[in-house]
Amino acid sequence: MDIHQLRRKQRRGRILRALDMVYPGDLPTKTLVMMLAEARLPADETKVSRDLAYLEDKDYVRLEVIDDMGDELHVARLTAHGKDLLEGNIIQDCGVTIEL
Repeated sequence: MDIHQLRRKQRRGRILRALDMVYPGDLPTKTLVMMLAEARLPADETKVSRDLAYLEDKDYVRLEVIDDMGDELHVARLTAHGKDLLEGNIIQDCGVTIEL
């Protein structure tokens, strides 16, 4: 496994953990980008969008675009399936690194 693949898996796990902290609420994509930078997993919005697309395809997150006073705000929300992944209630996904 190369370093890019490892970081991608770590980012996905960190995204799920961040969303779990506000469950059942949501977080803007830009907030996730800043949170990853603070966790020393820097990523631009393109990388985070790709990670979120993967997580949405797996039904771990739900993505929405909401109106924020005339601007589009992209947000992500953890699903029950994503919560089950974090809690170990379903088989671990090899594309996501869940750190304790």
